[in-house]
Amino acid sequence: MIRARKCFQKVLRFVLDSIAFIIELVIRSKSGRRYLPPIRDPILLQSAVSLSERIKRGKLRSEDVVKAFIARIKEVDPLVNAVVDQRYEDAIKEAQEIDRKLDNIRRGDDDKDDILKLPLLGVPFTGKDSIAIKSLGVTVGLYARRNVKAEEDAVSISNARNAGAIPIALTNVPELCIWYDSENNIYGRTNNPYDLSRIPGGSTGGNAACLTYAGSVIGIGSDIGGSIRMPAYFCGIFGHKTTSGIIDISGHYPDVGPREVFLSFGPMTRYACDLKPFLKALAGDGIKKLPKIDDEVDLKKLKIYYAERSDEAITSTVDAEIVQSIKKVVNYLSETFGCPASEHKFLALEDSFDIVRHTLCDFPCPTIASEMTQHHGNINLELEFLKSMFGLSVHTLPVITIALIEKYTQKSKNNATHDPDYIQMGLRLKEELYSLLGDNGIFIYPCHPIVAPKHKTTILRMENMAYTAIFNLIDVAITQCPIGLNKNGVPLGVQVIATSHNDHLTLAVAEELERAFGGWIPPTDVVCKNVIT
Repeated sequence: MIRARKCFQKVLRFVLDSIAFIIELVIRSKSGRRYLPPIRDPILLQSAVSLSERIKRGKLRSEDVVKAFIARIKEVDPLVNAVVDQRYEDAIKEAQEIDRKLDNIRRGDDDKDDILKLPLLGVPFTGKDSIAIKSLGVTVGLYARRNVKAEEDAVSISNARNAGAIPIALTNVPELCIWYDSENNIYGRTNNPYDLSRIPGGSTGGNAACLTYAGSVIGIGSDIGGSIRMPAYFCGIFGHKTTSGIIDISGHYPDVGPREVFLSFGPMTRYACDLKPFLKALAGDGIKKLPKIDDEVDLKKLKIYYAERSDEAITSTVDAEIVQSIKKVVNYLSETFGCPASEHKFLALEDSFDIVRHTLCDFPCPTIASEMTQHHGNINLELEFLKSMFGLSVHTLPVITIALIEKYTQKSKNNATHDPDYIQMGLRLKEELYSLLGDNGIFIYPCHPIVAPKHKTTILRMENMAYTAIFNLIDVAITQCPIGLNKNGVPLGVQVIATSHNDHLTLAVAEELERAFGGWIPPTDVVCKNVIT
């Protein structure tokens, strides 16, 4: 029975991928290098750490930095549609206040120099339309919440402010943050800056797009199934899924109930050196739960394991260039540092999608259908599905589809089908991975089987989310690292995975891979005439 089902899944995957391939042939590519304005201001090419240090030393003014990123958003975002709300005037005033305090310290008029200890002083950052920033929207793309504004900052946002960072804008998400693209019926569709015909990923897709076109230098994301890692991968930046429980997730909508054990917040950055400082800022006192975060990592002592694919029947075949990226990373680390490296096959990864859906549906949480109505009445999902086919539903097709999967997964459980015990398979996967990696091992794995797909094709490739989602279930630390561009100029990347509370390992590897492979590559031309010293 299981063999027959997997054969059916392979045939179905072939058919769906073939349809997606035809659609992608019809949709004309729109290279960001051709369509987007070039980067002209050298401020936009500095890391957050560098900007903050220059602001403290008086080499730059926070007001000029904030205005530079605001100007970039205004120039580029009409083509990308990543930003959905903003606080530009307030951000400029906050930057001016920082500059005033620094001026007073330099003149000797103020001996309170604690401000100089703030690690991200004067640096702008972008938020996500699911994490509360006071006075900005918190709609999660749900049409019924289109006028909802946050009354106070989420704890993570407050922590970032306490570190000196300044929120400037809010970025787009899919409806209820339930998809790996960023499109909804309030703000529309966000495009990938490398190719406007492609998706930026989701659910933190707006932030990833804004970061990569240099509209922001750092941004906050949330991740319950790959919502940091997939956008970071598709948009060629760094994204870190933090060990669960390190960053306070209060102020997030929707409330995920007991599933919060799978949800974590984390930093998204263009430069690897900003990952740890922004992580520490977002965590506040919670960073004490990562006692090794500042330990120096000896990469020569790492154990490296990797897999090039899951071999799951229902997911797409891994692109050859992604496989080559995995090999390049493994060979570089092994040859440069003399680390032992070996391929390891986790058999449970062949059932990643089923493990994910059964595990998530096993938790007594409000259903997606109830979230769609904000817990006011019922919704006929089958009818909404039909309405969405003709553009008549206020809900998007992906969220309706996921709600239907949840509904029928619950029904199959209640009817006691003869499916394998997928929940136990997930638990055994965790035991196997932890036993293999210990506290000094990493696992390198594709973030997705294909590069950023074109718009209108993700519904055909839903199961590909399993490449990231499976790891949310087993509480690990993961950094998505960019590894150059493919032959069509679209980002490639890998997930670097370590056991929980070993975030310092994946962050150290990210910095090394940036040195080796170049990290973020601008999606547009760079024509700066001046260089910041």
